[in-house]
Amino acid sequence: METQLNKTQSFGFTLIELMVVVLIMGILAAIAYPTYQKHMVKTRRAEAKVLLTQTAAALEKYFSRCNQYQTTVTNAPVITPAIMRCPTEVSPGLGLASDLSSNSYYQITIAAGSITGTCTTINCGYTLTADPNGAGVPAPKLQQNDGKLQLDSNGLKRWDRNNGGTYSASENTWE
Repeated sequence: METQLNKTQSFGFTLIELMVVVLIMGILAAIAYPTYQKHMVKTRRAEAKVLLTQTAAALEKYFSRCNQYQTTVTNAPVITPAIMRCPTEVSPGLGLASDLSSNSYYQITIAAGSITGTCTTINCGYTLTADPNGAGVPAPKLQQNDGKLQLDSNGLKRWDRNNGGTYSASENTWE
C-alpha cells in the first residue's frame, strides 16, 4: 500500500525569483538612463541648430530688404515677415518672437561678422551664437557645458565641443 503525501500546490514566484527579476531590471535601467540622457542632449542641440538656421534666414531676408544685418534678435523661432522692419521704420527688427530656443535651452545672440576679413561692421556680415549657458536660459540649464554653437554669414558652422571658449579647427562643424 502506498502512502500518499499531502502535496500542496503553490502558485506564484519565490522571493529569489522576484529578486533576480528586480536585479535584471535595475541593470537594464542603469544602462538605458545614461543613453537616454545623451540622446536628449543631442535632441536639444538639434533644436539650437534649427534656431540658428531660421535666424540666419531671417537675417538674410532682412539684409535683402534693408541692405544691412540686424544687430539684435528682437521680437527668434516664429518668423513673421510681416513685422520685419528696417531701422528707418517704426519698431525695427527681425520680426522674431524671442532670443531663446522654443524650449529655452539655448539663447541666441548676433555679433558683427566679417565677409571679406577686413570689414567688421554689421553691414558686412554676422555671427550667430547659440549659448546653452546664456543669461536668459532658465534654471536648471540642462544643456549647461555642452558648448556654444555658431553660424556665420559665410555659412561656417562651429561647435565648442570641449566648452573651452574657443573654436579649434576640429570644431568647425556641428557634427
